[in-house]
Amino acid sequence: MSEERFEDKAINKHQYKKTCFNNENRPYKEIIYNLNDDNQILNITEQYVVTWLTQTYSFEYNTKHQLTKAISISNSNGLKTLLKTYEYDSNDCLLTEKQFKNDLLIKEISYLTDSSKKITSYIIRDPNEKTMRIVKLTYTLYE
Repeated sequence: MSEERFEDKAINKHQYKKTCFNNENRPYKEIIYNLNDDNQILNITEQYVVTWLTQTYSFEYNTKHQLTKAISISNSNGLKTLLKTYEYDSNDCLLTEKQFKNDLLIKEISYLTDSSKKITSYIIRDPNEKTMRIVKLTYTLYE
């Protein structure tokens, strides 16, 4: 068994650093978080201490503070870029999520909501496999 420990340190109002320690109490990864004025994460940079591996994440938000774009870039096993985009309907419910890998659309998810803003079903499209899966959700209230 092993145990990990984490230590957070505020750099300034919009930035903090997390250091990850292994079971020998040695740091193995450092993570820098950058925030906007609304305390939403703008980007994250992960750096492994003893290797060249890095991962970066960037996030964009609309004027309603809803996530509209998430990008992750990793240099493990070659440079990989994953992009997710999010669109919302007029009721501020998530409408569509698109996932891209190295600029190639790999998945599209469309959400259907009811008048109370609950997701009633969603459709997952895979353009590469030319498949579509429809999932219907039901809710049960337990007392």
